[in-house]
Amino acid sequence: MLLAALCLVASARAGVDDDALRNRTAQVVLDARASHGATAIDTFAASLDALLPAANAYAFELLGEGGVPAGWGDAEQFVPIDAALAAGLHDALLRTGDDSLRTLLARVAKSEERVSHRTAGIDLVAEFGRGRDVDLLLDLARPLNDTVRVLPRALRKRFEQALVYVLARDARAFASVESSFGGAHAGLHSTIADAVARFGTLQSLETLVAMLGRSKGVDAHVLTAIARCAPNLERPIDSHIRNDIRSFLFHVDEELVDEATDALARLEDYDALPTLIARFVDADAEHAARIQRALVELTGLHLPNSPQVWSRWYEGERAWIDEELPDAVAAIRMGSEIEAIGAVSAFAGRRLERHALASALHEALDRREASVARMACLALAELGSSSSIPPLVAAMEDPNGSVRNAAWAALRTITGRTLPQDAALWRASISATPHE
Repeated sequence: MLLAALCLVASARAGVDDDALRNRTAQVVLDARASHGATAIDTFAASLDALLPAANAYAFELLGEGGVPAGWGDAEQFVPIDAALAAGLHDALLRTGDDSLRTLLARVAKSEERVSHRTAGIDLVAEFGRGRDVDLLLDLARPLNDTVRVLPRALRKRFEQALVYVLARDARAFASVESSFGGAHAGLHSTIADAVARFGTLQSLETLVAMLGRSKGVDAHVLTAIARCAPNLERPIDSHIRNDIRSFLFHVDEELVDEATDALARLEDYDALPTLIARFVDADAEHAARIQRALVELTGLHLPNSPQVWSRWYEGERAWIDEELPDAVAAIRMGSEIEAIGAVSAFAGRRLERHALASALHEALDRREASVARMACLALAELGSSSSIPPLVAAMEDPNGSVRNAAWAALRTITGRTLPQDAALWRASISATPHE
């Protein structure tokens, strides 16, 4: 029995009789249960601290069991404990130190079959765990019986919350999740993806992409998690990330193709457009509707539900970028005021590669002619790229009032925020929530 082994070790270290230590620990809980008020809780904590960590295994047994077993202390039958006493046991175990708990919980993970105890261990890891503890968390959530395929929902939810706490506490835990994902219990894979996706950061996106192809049957869920992760990420997304996801557009499994389509639309992968439009041509009604939704989300355009229309639009945009954009950029840099205004106006209504186009337009904000800078603010507002926020905030400090007003209006359009025309306030707001 795990409990017996743990308790023998604990009592040997403490130099006390095993049964006596067990009974003393149980009696502290029973006495606290019979008392009431804050003073009793304080006394309870002090009494536990006097016994732990020697009695860690006993305190953990009481916590996992949810009460005092018959024969422990003066309990003649099982005596349940309330939430306050359970919290006291939980907190007392945490006070014994991380290394002490790691030793205890490693044994629990290796030998304890009861779900209640494994869940109690997961809850403790949630309180102190860091990157090094991801494997411990995975082991506690893994059933000892390898034939178990479906894990209890309550355990998976507690595991997910604990993993979120660990990831939030230590960014190195993302790398630990990535390296341990393949060896985790199959019943945890989707839960792990959900926990990672909650952060909506580039690091979480990279971790999710690294999970692809590493567990049979979970790729569709990971792709869905990637789509959930995407909205708050700064654009453009690194090409190697988009390339890995885009490869699923050629998969034989239609579900994976569909999930990859949605994820790439959320990530604004303009390199996926030719493949999506080509698939549109032969798609049945259901898949055609899905591709249409993806194209609309990716581009922000509401073109007719027709692959021919989308193809003409894409070819026209691609041709402008390849053939005319270099001249437009040159005119913005070195052309006359009229030439620069004409070049900036050519950006209006463009959606393909909008983030790259916005970056090319930023130089127009530095032109000495207020008319060019004002036109650039209007064009940047249309493009709506978050990459334009810093240069537009800087433009709010332009000596020309019309440029300041235009930059302020563009920022409100891009961000949806209604801050006053104050560059310092905008900088502080953007720094606090950079990709809202």
